[in-house]
Amino acid sequence: MKIMTRLDSSCTSSDKTDENDTQDKRLKSVSFAELVGIFSRCHDIIWSGGRVDPSIAFDEMTKILFAKVYDELSAEPRHEFRADPNETSTQIAERVRRLYQNAIQSHGELFSDPLSLDDQKLSE
Repeated sequence: MKIMTRLDSSCTSSDKTDENDTQDKRLKSVSFAELVGIFSRCHDIIWSGGRVDPSIAFDEMTKILFAKVYDELSAEPRHEFRADPNETSTQIAERVRRLYQNAIQSHGELFSDPLSLDDQKLSE
């Protein structure tokens, strides 16, 4: 089984498709095992080896996925859910928080609590 994901954090400036700084829309195929590995890594970062309550870690991961799906479904030519190599953790985290807030404004019936992860965890 193959899962399709957008190229996000792995995109570099050479992946731009036009003069308007539009990110390449190619999809990268990943296996189910690779996707499970990505989710497992995200969970481990959020869970912090047991220092965070499992239900809180699950809630935070769900919020992040909500922001990611919102970004993927947007009509914007350049997706915001990404990490460029020259950005700081704070810049990345602020953008993810902004996406999450925009998603709440569009679909507020799903979530109301803010993301509570620190900048470092959100940027990983």
